Amino acid sequence: MEKILEFYKSGDYLGVQNQTKSNKTGYRVVPGMDLSGKYDYRCPMSHSGDNCMLSAFNEQEAQDMCTKDKECRAFVVTSKTTWSGRTVIFLKNNFSNPTPSEDTTLYIRIT
Repeated sequence: MEKILEFYKSGDYLGVQNQTKSNKTGYRVVPGMDLSGKYDYRCPMSHSGDNCMLSAFNEQEAQDMCTKDKECRAFVVTSKTTWSGRTVIFLKNNFSNPTPSEDTTLYIRIT
């Protein structure tokens, strides 16, 4: 079980090539902005029943999650982490009228 946890925590399941790529899928990065309480939707793997709250190893995995979700138009990366050290993210189905937040970064999908 410890080996599985370490594999998950280290991001090794992503493959080395995935860990080093950045912004390959067409996202505009807006540091210091959030969509708190806006444009939430429910998704199957969410850690919450009210929104699409997920955890990602890195920025690239978060982008991949949003890209694969047909409803996702943006996502917010928070400064919060899970017990395993993964970053908490929120997928969003729109991105207008973001609000300032020093602890988050907004990624807007370019279509």
